[in-house]
Amino acid sequence: MMTSIHLDKASKHNEEAKAEATQRHVDLASSQFSELQYWLGFLDDLLSCEIRVWNVRLVEWIMREVVVGTILLHWNRALRIVGMMTAADGSSGTSNATKKDSLEHCKAKAEIRVSIVFLTQLFAMVSYRPLIRLVGAAVLHPKYPIAWCGDDNNLFGSSGSKDFFQVTPIINAIVSNKERDSEGGDNAAASGGGEEADAGAGVKDDAFVPSLHRASLLEMLSGDETIIASMLLGTILENDALDDNALEKLGVLPSPNDDEQVSPFEDALAKFLTTNTEEDPEAEPRQLTTSPRNYKRSTSGAEAEGNRKTNETLSVAVEFVSSLGLMLMERIIFHTWTEGGECLEVVPFDHYYKSSKFVQALTSSLAYFASFVKRLAEDDSLEEYFQAEFNLRYVSTEANNDIIQSGGNRPYHENNIKLACCIQNYHPSNFIDDANVLLQSSRPPSTETAEDKAAKCAVRLTLHLRSLVGCIEEFYSRFTSPTGHRPITNKRWYGEAEVLSFCTIEEADELLLSIGGAQTTRVPDVGTDIDLRGRKSFPCSLQNNHKRRRADIGIILVVDPSEIFIARCKKDINRCTILAAVPLSTIIASAAAGEILHVVCPMAEVPTATGAENGILKDGRLSLCFSSVTMSISVKEHLDKYCAALENRAALDIDELLEKCMEVGNKILNAKSQSSSRRRIVREEETWADFQQA
Repeated sequence: MMTSIHLDKASKHNEEAKAEATQRHVDLASSQFSELQYWLGFLDDLLSCEIRVWNVRLVEWIMREVVVGTILLHWNRALRIVGMMTAADGSSGTSNATKKDSLEHCKAKAEIRVSIVFLTQLFAMVSYRPLIRLVGAAVLHPKYPIAWCGDDNNLFGSSGSKDFFQVTPIINAIVSNKERDSEGGDNAAASGGGEEADAGAGVKDDAFVPSLHRASLLEMLSGDETIIASMLLGTILENDALDDNALEKLGVLPSPNDDEQVSPFEDALAKFLTTNTEEDPEAEPRQLTTSPRNYKRSTSGAEAEGNRKTNETLSVAVEFVSSLGLMLMERIIFHTWTEGGECLEVVPFDHYYKSSKFVQALTSSLAYFASFVKRLAEDDSLEEYFQAEFNLRYVSTEANNDIIQSGGNRPYHENNIKLACCIQNYHPSNFIDDANVLLQSSRPPSTETAEDKAAKCAVRLTLHLRSLVGCIEEFYSRFTSPTGHRPITNKRWYGEAEVLSFCTIEEADELLLSIGGAQTTRVPDVGTDIDLRGRKSFPCSLQNNHKRRRADIGIILVVDPSEIFIARCKKDINRCTILAAVPLSTIIASAAAGEILHVVCPMAEVPTATGAENGILKDGRLSLCFSSVTMSISVKEHLDKYCAALENRAALDIDELLEKCMEVGNKILNAKSQSSSRRRIVREEETWADFQQA
């Protein structure tokens, strides 16, 4: 027994020490991010001086000493170390050698992460166009100079004024060679021309090799380290210095002249979603584990803790990848299917939309997580999880209401509450300063079971993917409409209201409002009058806590399908003045004790409940005294009936929402198969026609 007590204390101490160490790492990372941002901001201020001679040399020094000579050098070296150790996994060795290899492997992985985080902050903080275009070319271009792939920490040696420009001309040569191959030899110097660009002329093609860090970035987007990789690409897409033409030359956006408008980064994002949402028909819906394709029954402490971290990481990764895919898809559409601000051919775009791997992966992921939630909902109620996630995603803000009012072309009523979700809030670039996300640290261990954590993850991703799929579908219907105007049947999407851009403000529809238990109309303020006609009302009085007697004669309880009111009678029997209002969705329980009815509704969780200031609601509890025990029980039955109807409606709405999400995935897959069948028929007809002509 003493041994078990000692083990329990040791386990608790280890958990506390682990949480304390994690918090120290988070605080240290936050301080380092702040310092890095300070110096990058200082660098951006220096480059904004517009002294070209100074800027050209400063940009060359940064590229040579910082970007190529330090960041990319360590990144490539770490990639080679990881590759060699991965290839040598099957070989035998001593335990000391294995331990050393493990340390070297961890160090190499850390260097890769640090390189990506630094570049992410650079693209986010610096706006100087020549520098950003050079860094973008060095990071994203498919080719990389073989001379810069060595292990020497001093790649360029000591340089004098004669050979000061050693990096800028070579990068210009890489970009210009690619452009010459595709466009006939125009020079695309990233730094804007000059003698430093001319120095790179005549570089042979065999001086370049496939870029290791670009391949690593694509691999991370589709597999490990997805979170930080999506942050880097997200900041690159949002930096104005890299326009669509530059991204096309760097191989990020496809060329409009290509037969297939496919981006390798779009394929990598689709691969991640497909890999992590492949359905296992023989699996039982118990909990999401390291690979969400597998389910496990075991819920032991250590395994449950690991699953919790995995579910949190999975949620963030899927949110980042799907949001990044939406950003990339918008850039691809604008670059490929528009010209001069006008849409090109609608039919080819329709083919792209229905054959896009990312759209297919996004919709199949939505159907996967929706079916996962549906199977969990067969055994347990998930209303609490949906309401919690709804409250996090859909908020009522003045900014959202302004967008809705201006974009909707309809009157805005003050009595209506507009709840909206801004998809742009989930862009990976919004979290580059969050040390918890970057370190993938998690909150202290909770008492939740593994099933609860998996349910939260699945509900969160279902609502997120539903918003993204709805955004794409709205854009598709608007893009392919004959007039290019917003369809009359869909008014819950708002944004710039342009046919060439996504509407990223989603107003919650009636289904979501019902599931989230949201108030679609404002609760009347205390002191206002309401009409009692058509409402259930019961005369009562407030209980005095010090003396069990009736007080405040002339009080009535009004029970509505969505809220209850405590009101004072007026001379007009059809009118009363509100003293307190409580939504039914916030009521936890009610109990009748003789003539007294107790209603529990915690004020900490009821921001819309009013009446605490006048003493009616005390510590989240409402106590009312009725004329008889029978009356108290009757009121409780009415209250329970309305609360049960509200819960049943939410359960039915959840089931309807999940069914619609699953239908979306099946609809896209069916469209894909029909498109494939049509293409196969066309190919067969062409083959038969060629045979007849022969």
